[in-house]
Amino acid sequence: MWIDGELICKGDVYDLSFEHFHRDSAVWDDAASFHEERWLSPSEAQMKSYFPFGFSKRSCLGASIGLDQLLIFLRLATVDFQFLLADDAKPKLSSEILHVPSDFVGTFRRK
Repeated sequence: MWIDGELICKGDVYDLSFEHFHRDSAVWDDAASFHEERWLSPSEAQMKSYFPFGFSKRSCLGASIGLDQLLIFLRLATVDFQFLLADDAKPKLSSEILHVPSDFVGTFRRK
């Protein structure tokens, strides 16, 4: 079978790289950088090329547990706690493997 000019043969083994899907310059502008605004109105191609937990037989077994824990954390962080930035703070996101806030100057407290 031919797909997009590539021959796919019965019995061959293929390993799909999620790193490639998530950084495909044919789908993403500035593919190596994180831009959260991409998800305000993603294109169909962008939606079809994002697999944070894999798919099919290689999907992450802990995805649903991880998402549930993330929702619990976000609920606590946004409802039960208050984040107070210092007056001159300018936090930004850093990206090694995960996107995490850096240069956070301030405090947080239970509401």
